[in-house]
Amino acid sequence: MSSIFSVKHEVDGLQGELNTIRETLFLEKLKHELDLSGLQIDEEVLKRICKHLDPVIYPKGNYIIREGEPADMMFFITQGIALSYTAEHSVPIMRLEKGECYGKELLSWAATASTSFSDLPISLHTVKAHKNVEIFALHAADLQWVLSHPPSPKNDIIPSKVRRRNNVSRWPYFNINLVE
Repeated sequence: MSSIFSVKHEVDGLQGELNTIRETLFLEKLKHELDLSGLQIDEEVLKRICKHLDPVIYPKGNYIIREGEPADMMFFITQGIALSYTAEHSVPIMRLEKGECYGKELLSWAATASTSFSDLPISLHTVKAHKNVEIFALHAADLQWVLSHPPSPKNDIIPSKVRRRNNVSRWPYFNINLVE
């Protein structure tokens, strides 16, 4: 199976190229998911979001998301197959394959005035890797970071410990509108 992860180690030192790959693969998909969600986000913000999509591999049989737990990420499948279940159904109710997105409700959560982690949406499904699954995941903390900090080269990389910034107010994010 060919994979974008097989070249990741070769481009670790080339962050700009990796960001271009992320943008090429996911910018249009993010726009599409926003249209379905009724949200509008500025394209420059979407490009910044793309930079925070993290590659993750889930081996066959591993859980990606569990029903009833906070849905703290959305993801795009780049390889493999995942199956979605509910507690009521023992058979899969949805098959997720390459190119598909799961967890779109995270975008609606991020568009609310208060993006408290206690308000994260609760997953209505369990998603399990049916075969080895490669995804690019956008975590709630990363999404919140991008939407609450003004664009700048320093803010495009989330530090391992969140920086306290004096004299910088958090932006009530511009260019996010809920379309009714």
